Amino acid sequence: MLIAGTIVNNLLVSEAEAVEESLAKSRVYWAARGHMDYALSRIQAIGICETSCLSNDGLDFPAEQQPDDGTRALSSPINNRADSLRTHLRELYEGEGPNQEARHWNYNEYDQSSDTDRYRLSMQHTVQVTQEGNDVDGYLRVTIALTDVGSIETLQGLPNRVRPIQYDVCIGAPAGTSLTACNINGPNISNFTEAQASGDSYIFRMRRPPTP
Repeated sequence: MLIAGTIVNNLLVSEAEAVEESLAKSRVYWAARGHMDYALSRIQAIGICETSCLSNDGLDFPAEQQPDDGTRALSSPINNRADSLRTHLRELYEGEGPNQEARHWNYNEYDQSSDTDRYRLSMQHTVQVTQEGNDVDGYLRVTIALTDVGSIETLQGLPNRVRPIQYDVCIGAPAGTSLTACNINGPNISNFTEAQASGDSYIFRMRRPPTP
């Protein structure tokens, strides 16, 4: 009976841990999706560039500055689609946390303690400009990754167990620039033309990239 009781208790603990893991991964997914939707809605509301956009999409950050920790200077005024997207993604960053600026999601209602950062998910983004060999098409790739967690035991090691979420997006380009790659891959071409200079944008692919 003692052995049987021990086995049952171990099974219950394992099941509870699996549920917590699944819940945490679900929170990571919806946090990333909310971050992306916020940035695109801001672009839709106020437009892309502060004055006018350059003919290309902008530049990738150096590899050593990816993911974006909010410290690298953007163009001033904002004059390209990549920096415009980075600006709105950074709007949700908070200058706190153990080592870097990021978007911090604190679930205080889950863990009632005086340390409000114990159940914390910290996320950062990477914006890549050149997709399919073209940097003048309004086609950007955004990867949002979990980079740090709070101190609660169930979260430890989670960034190594959950893959980033990757979004391929088309962002409306000024008249006269190409939207070739977006037009090839996008799902709604009849409603999205190169003459659009507003913040029209859409996600046309979302995935978890394979482990390198």
